[in-house]
Amino acid sequence: MIVLTRQANPSFRPQRSGEPESNIVDFAGVSWDHNQLHTDAEYAAGTTYGQRIAHGLLGVVAHAGLSYQLTEDSILPLLKLNWKFHLPLHIGDTIHVEQTVRNLRESAIGDRGILTFEKEVKNQKNKVVQTCTTTILLARRRSEDRGHKTESRGQMTENGKN
Repeated sequence: MIVLTRQANPSFRPQRSGEPESNIVDFAGVSWDHNQLHTDAEYAAGTTYGQRIAHGLLGVVAHAGLSYQLTEDSILPLLKLNWKFHLPLHIGDTIHVEQTVRNLRESAIGDRGILTFEKEVKNQKNKVVQTCTTTILLARRRSEDRGHKTESRGQMTENGKN
């Protein structure tokens, strides 16, 4: 398990996620986005992409699931997203997220911390397909837990020590 401390820019790389055709079909249904680039192979073959592509927002959603592994025990609300789309996601692509802590600070409410990540979503060729900056609110360890070495994921400590 990972404990976030005030170390200089720690980086994390969670597991990978594949983008099978069924994810694209399911996402089209849930999002009501049935654009032919996503749903019609014949149409998409005649575009600059040459094939069907995944919804850009599917990358955002997959990123959330992959990134959640880091902070699952202490994440409170997502505060901010700033997203950029660089390359399309294709059926069969396997993506992973590389994330670097850019800022970690105490919130105005002392039992919480604000964590900002810079992230790159990369495909199996290690090409950056999407980038983002996300800011989340985290629960802090209770003061009685700070003196003990406990395993916790994504929790901020007051002094940066376990």
